[in-house]
Amino acid sequence: MTGRGVGRWLRRHGFSPQRPERRSCRQDQAKAEAWLAEEYPATAARAKEENAVAAWADQCGLRSDTAPPGTSWAPRGQTPPSASTAVASA
Repeated sequence: MTGRGVGRWLRRHGFSPQRPERRSCRQDQAKAEAWLAEEYPATAARAKEENAVAAWADQCGLRSDTAPPGTSWAPRGQTPPSASTAVASA
């Protein structure tokens, strides 16, 4: 089967090309949401008091030696996670 034929078959069966999410596949979504709801408001308030800026950075986003992930096929409306961001080696 050709590449074009595979793409047609996947589209016919409800798949579409999508960019994977840029987050670690080891991330615990419940813990991240709890941190945003419970701890982050105090951090943001302190930054505002001190006329500071709360900057978001993580080890996955700081790497400059990797190319952004390409597209992958997934069911429509379900963005696939990127396995390439799981391990960030220095």
